[in-house]
Amino acid sequence: MNYLLTGTEIYNLQMRRDNILKDLGLENEEPDVFYGDIDIEEVINACLTAPFFTENKAVILENPNFLVSPKASDEKTVARLAEYLEEPLDTTTLIVYVSKPFDKRKKAYTVLKKYLRPESYDTLTDDDFRIIVRNDIRNRGLKMSNEAFDVLMERLPVDVLNWKNELAKLTLYPGTLDRKAVRSLVSRTLEDDVFRLSNAVSARNLPKALQSFRDLMVFNKNDTTGILGLLASQFRFMCQVKALNEQGYLIREIAERYNAKEYRITMTLRAAQGRSSRALLKILAKLSELDQDIKNGRKDAAMGLELFIIEVTGE
Repeated sequence: MNYLLTGTEIYNLQMRRDNILKDLGLENEEPDVFYGDIDIEEVINACLTAPFFTENKAVILENPNFLVSPKASDEKTVARLAEYLEEPLDTTTLIVYVSKPFDKRKKAYTVLKKYLRPESYDTLTDDDFRIIVRNDIRNRGLKMSNEAFDVLMERLPVDVLNWKNELAKLTLYPGTLDRKAVRSLVSRTLEDDVFRLSNAVSARNLPKALQSFRDLMVFNKNDTTGILGLLASQFRFMCQVKALNEQGYLIREIAERYNAKEYRITMTLRAAQGRSSRALLKILAKLSELDQDIKNGRKDAAMGLELFIIEVTGE
């Protein structure tokens, strides 16, 4: 069996790859791995080489360019690979592993899925991710209050691999995990916090927007320039996504265009409900004006940002 593993849910994708190797008895062996712009003849030679000291061997193509960023000359590469797959070596398992977004309508994917077993591991829904987190907490025997669990879910991106890393830290905590403990142990990046802030502003949720902003200022009070820049970047992205959505583009198509996860596009559109791309463009203009006022000393950065949030959220 040869496999075509695709998706943006990295943890499940990696687990599936590792389980295939384990089933082949190769969990302690180093497979032949090729990345990006591969030499197809090297790949085929590796596939045709008999295994040493084991009954099976594995060859992995990780994020090959002929799928992730195809060009015209890649058609020969795909044709050559298909030629090998017509009569593959029984002792070799080929795994094409793609964790980056790519267009499944392209010819390369259509050709390869005829010969490889396609399996997709895309981003989980919020509800599915919530179930995974609850089950992991229960299985590890962790004690956590309901309020702490809500704080945890607010801080976690929908990313199982990231969650497993955070779980390892939580497991070391003695006693019951309360909200304070979760806030101390589970960190959020500046980008994540700004993402939440921009979504709250766009959704006209003033209490959440002000709380997000004040949380940001506690840890980044000397980086108002960084906050302003990230906020502008997020609203620019929101405006672009909303404009494409208004033109009839599907979430999948928008994600492919910006090389982003479909989950991020979905959350961005959800936050932008009730605002047109034109309205979002006006918010960007106000941010630009605020940036100039701060740089020219006409406004205090922290006060200016808070007044901007109050004004825009109320529109």
